[in-house]
Amino acid sequence: MVDESADLESRLSSLIIKVGDKNAPTLQNNLEALSVVLEKDFTNHETTVLRTLRQCVLELPWKVTVYSTVAGLLNAKNSETGAKVITLMHGVLCKSLIKGDWCSVKVIMRFFALQVATKTISASTLLSMVDTFLKPVAGQTAGVVTAQNSCFVYIAMTTLLWAGQALKELGSGELEARLSVIEQYVDVHGKVNADNTLTTVLHDAPTKGADVLAYMLSIMRAVADDGWAIDAVCAPYTMFTSEFAQATQHELPALELPVDLPASSYYTLPEFLQLVPHPSEYTVRRFIMMDFIADTVIQLEGNRKDCAKYLMQIHGLCNEDVCSVMTTAQHPEDVDPETSLVFEYMVAEVLFSFLTQLPESQFREMYYTSLAIELRKAEPQILANVLETAVDNIVARIPSMDVECSNRLSNWLAVYISNFGYQWDWAKWESAVSEQDDTPRRRFMQETLLKLVRLSYLDRIKLQLPESCVELVPVKAPTHNFKYTVQSMDERTREVSVATGRCLKNKGTAEQALEILQTHYAKWTD
Repeated sequence: MVDESADLESRLSSLIIKVGDKNAPTLQNNLEALSVVLEKDFTNHETTVLRTLRQCVLELPWKVTVYSTVAGLLNAKNSETGAKVITLMHGVLCKSLIKGDWCSVKVIMRFFALQVATKTISASTLLSMVDTFLKPVAGQTAGVVTAQNSCFVYIAMTTLLWAGQALKELGSGELEARLSVIEQYVDVHGKVNADNTLTTVLHDAPTKGADVLAYMLSIMRAVADDGWAIDAVCAPYTMFTSEFAQATQHELPALELPVDLPASSYYTLPEFLQLVPHPSEYTVRRFIMMDFIADTVIQLEGNRKDCAKYLMQIHGLCNEDVCSVMTTAQHPEDVDPETSLVFEYMVAEVLFSFLTQLPESQFREMYYTSLAIELRKAEPQILANVLETAVDNIVARIPSMDVECSNRLSNWLAVYISNFGYQWDWAKWESAVSEQDDTPRRRFMQETLLKLVRLSYLDRIKLQLPESCVELVPVKAPTHNFKYTVQSMDERTREVSVATGRCLKNKGTAEQALEILQTHYAKWTD
């Protein structure tokens, strides 16, 4: 009996996780069938269903439209079940606020934004939640720019972006009131940070590119001009309008924002680097896709293999013609990033945006390196070409790149190349040979090759390089630089060192080593 129950719970979890992996014609039927199964088994397997839904919302953020629809259908069929789902997610939101887990806060607020469309919560309830985040920057405190306030405003912006279409039914006044508060803060934020170059990765880029809040506001305005419609991913909740019409709407307790977290713990989106040309008319679509990619990279940081696997599934929910996918194209070589959004290049851009985030990256450099390695293993040929193109485009702009970012990229590239037999298109580096020794590009290449020598050995790296590039590597292999050597010691110190070393080599005890030291030093009077 226990085995049957465990098997059923496993199948329920699997159904929840896999639903909506692709924007297929059967999606509506699949969601309806899943909601029937979950509603039927909810009483006996409530913990499993709620736990799985919670994890899916948090760890599969690009499927937010799917899980919002599932929650809405459960609520439409049984308001008590819907109340338990909403209460659970509200509890997770409150815990995330206490911990300062801002990406989870953002993801859950996006989930609640779509619950307005499914009639699970009221528009006034969501606006009350948004107002909580905007309160610190409204009224008399509107001109105070802090990391905390920027984080709160950013979360409010991402929430309204997804709730806009449902909220506009209240009339333009409600939305415009919040947008007015946001615009005032973003304007002050831009003036305060006008001369700030500490977080600028590429100094040849427009200065506005580093102001993430201003960029986000431009996205919101573009979406608002289009009636708050987001066409990047499918919206299955629009397929169940009649089911949601009579659903019970739930109220939620007020949120409390943390007040004692350090400034460094607050989060805003990193500046998205543009490493390949993109069609300007697809700016909103590009942001939505890269935002999903970024959330996935953050939420699955603890498991790089799962992260790589799910990253390559994000495009599955895209509407038709939103982006080109090289891994599924019949002729990937014909995919042109200048005429369409290319999914693989967006993944690469997000990866390098996190790697070069200033003043420090959110996670250790090795995470981004190992993630790139897993992505290439999943799609060896295509991802190898994509990552190499991205690196080539960054290296071409090394002279304008922040020195810290250049060093991180060098570390990343050395470890990445070492995991694939030290194979690289070294011929592209030949032009650096004729440059002066102190030019940024040549220095970058020399440092990268030196790190490769340390990861392997000098002769092997020389064999990989074209003859013209050999002078970029050291003439001699790097060696240890010991501060103290036997040859540099005076006779008395050498005597103590040799005796102590012999004791340790013969597995002497600590007492024996201490006795040697005391005996020798007792002879010294100077």
